[in-house]
Amino acid sequence: VDIHVGNRTIPLDNVLVVPDIKKNLISVSQLTSTMPYVFEFSFNFFAIKDEETKEVIATGYREGDLYAVKPKSRNVFFSTRFQSAPFEVWHGRLGHSPHKILEFMTANKLINMIVSLPKSFICGSCQLGKACRLPFISIDDDCDSAFAKVHCDLWGLAP
Repeated sequence: VDIHVGNRTIPLDNVLVVPDIKKNLISVSQLTSTMPYVFEFSFNFFAIKDEETKEVIATGYREGDLYAVKPKSRNVFFSTRFQSAPFEVWHGRLGHSPHKILEFMTANKLINMIVSLPKSFICGSCQLGKACRLPFISIDDDCDSAFAKVHCDLWGLAP
């Protein structure tokens, strides 16, 4: 049996199976007799080190009467390469990427599209994102006398 701690794999020999036990236990004497490891214990902390390089392999904290190994966290990356989706889904997943980028990614098998790329696809969100302002409403208001209509700049100076 092998256990994975940090970036190392530690082989365990002479493993005993106890079906009703709720925890996985490791014998320190068994581990140090088969592998060149040094265990350092304090009242609430321990470290497993490689005897030759002095590199810390694993650490842990005391939990009740046992010392628990806390494995180093691993970054897990999910690849969507093998998940097929239509063009519209990939366009949205990839931050509304342009047609050329999706073409490139499909050609290099970075993404898998169910249907081919439509040249005439228009994304509503992209269109709204490109719109900078609404057009002004044109009002034809003719004034009959002077000062019947006053224009005020309420905003002030703008950069």
